[in-house]
Amino acid sequence: MAGKLDNADFGNLDNPVRSTTTPKTWSDTENPNADLEAGRVRPMGIGLTEGEEKAVKELAKKWGVKPHAVLKMAVRYFIKGVRSGLIQESTLIEKETIQVTRIKK
Repeated sequence: MAGKLDNADFGNLDNPVRSTTTPKTWSDTENPNADLEAGRVRPMGIGLTEGEEKAVKELAKKWGVKPHAVLKMAVRYFIKGVRSGLIQESTLIEKETIQVTRIKK
């Protein structure tokens, strides 16, 4: 359903770091994002500017969760937005062709 997302599309946003063994509301064949629940949780680091870090911490405090939970929600929301077509690659990534001059062999 491109163009419109609701909370049902994102699972349980109240507990973004819930166990991956939680029963799903959709079957794996009906849920196009079932793969996001698969496997163990693995840590990944990202670099944030001071402003981004401050904003994440402010949201975490406001919502009463850890900053990790805010980042997890943001990643999940982003992936589902891209997959649904709501977020377009062209609005995020600029591709540039670089001209290279080489000596003939």
